[in-house]
Amino acid sequence: MDLIRKAIAGIVPVKELSCLHVEGLPPSVRIIKARTSTLLLVVTPVEHTGVVLNAFSGDESLVYGLANHGLISEIGLIQRGVRFGATNRHLSHRMRRHLANPPVKAARTLFVVAGRTADVLTAELAFALESELARLTPLAGAYRIIGSYSFPTLSAPTQLVLDHWVEELRLMLIDAGVPVLEQAAPDSEPGKPAQPEEASDHGLRSGFSLSVPSDLTARPDVQRWQLSAGEVQATAICCPGWTVLQPGATARAVAVRSNQPCLTRKRQVLHAQGILQRRDRHGRVLELLRPLRVPSLVNAARLLFGNNSDGREWRRVS
Repeated sequence: MDLIRKAIAGIVPVKELSCLHVEGLPPSVRIIKARTSTLLLVVTPVEHTGVVLNAFSGDESLVYGLANHGLISEIGLIQRGVRFGATNRHLSHRMRRHLANPPVKAARTLFVVAGRTADVLTAELAFALESELARLTPLAGAYRIIGSYSFPTLSAPTQLVLDHWVEELRLMLIDAGVPVLEQAAPDSEPGKPAQPEEASDHGLRSGFSLSVPSDLTARPDVQRWQLSAGEVQATAICCPGWTVLQPGATARAVAVRSNQPCLTRKRQVLHAQGILQRRDRHGRVLELLRPLRVPSLVNAARLLFGNNSDGREWRRVS
């Protein structure tokens, strides 16, 4: 890691998001610097993992991700997935075990989050960041997470640091070609219910659907999520390809002016069809009367709040 740090020191202003190539590493290995924090993101195709791991041979706290990108291979269609991890010693040993017994089918990309200096990412912050990435990724819905994770309660100062880092990493991961914190797809036609052929385990790309299998809650891989924020209360169930808001969810009746037009239209259509109805005589709260399939938990939060929520209010309960 010292080689990488020395190679980029002083090359680029700290406040710029920059994608660099370091002499001595393959051209496909990139180092991305954050704009306003001291994070580095090192990205490499898995075939060059060995070269990169030589830079991480010591005792240092790091967070990493091993991802595929939904490719079709000889073993069939592979859903996009990512395995996160954190370690405070010998990433090379950990990664070689992963590659010998891959936790991610057809993994294509390894990315490593490190500090610009070795003391930036403490062991406590590394493991907290791993948990935060694992919590936020399924909310966005673009990638499924692989493996099991703990979600500890964080102190307020730690949460503030992580919030800053996550916003930085959102852009850095896009630049790296691994947009794990982005929504699954743009909601380009929200006012139009999904066509029947979209109601499948491949995921709903836009709009909404009222077609939900009655046995969805009985699936062994189903997850249950809850959102509780003032007048907005909701439960959702998720499993690969499915995000379904449950009846009884409440939504703010008035969307903010800056709300995305597509989401505003979706709310209007749902209200006109009687799927979202006023809950009280004042009309300040709407209630969902039927199960509603949406593209992702982030999309569901934006629908309920009437704003550009990033979905962090969701908490997994089972």
